[in-house]
Amino acid sequence: MKNEEIESLFRENYRRMFLLAVSLLHDEAEGKDVVHDVFETVIRSGIELREETASGYLLSSTRNRCLNMLRSMKIKEKVANEYVIFSSQESGTEVTGEDAGEEKIASLNAGISRLHPPVCKKIIEMHFMRGMKFREIAAELGISETAVYKHLRQALTSLRSQLTDNDDEYGKD
Repeated sequence: MKNEEIESLFRENYRRMFLLAVSLLHDEAEGKDVVHDVFETVIRSGIELREETASGYLLSSTRNRCLNMLRSMKIKEKVANEYVIFSSQESGTEVTGEDAGEEKIASLNAGISRLHPPVCKKIIEMHFMRGMKFREIAAELGISETAVYKHLRQALTSLRSQLTDNDDEYGKD
């Protein structure tokens, strides 16, 4: 599409697209980002939009991108809840002194190094140690965000099990 056509589509459709995105996401900044992303996709992919269907296509694309974002947020929320549960279980055990805390950290690091498949270890490191988002991890590893969530959940379950077993060995219930 020519720049003039894209600018015209932008002027004609931006407000409706933005309002739709904000109504679904309840966040103006995210709404602007979604509309920007839709237009960026149209420009980069070279999609030829017909005048009679362009508005519908842009609104549908906006809605779909918002729904994908909401789905992604739910996945992130589930993992955050898993991590909170994992962390609270860890902090629920009796810790006395600095040595006990260091022992737990050493135990956690040992558990991370034993994770299988290796992608679980990599995802734990990328998400919790490097602070990467699911989208970034998925892009870097070439897997879906859902796969990232599933591997992370598997890793947390495995770590929880390993650390619980370690606590039992030392008589810490």
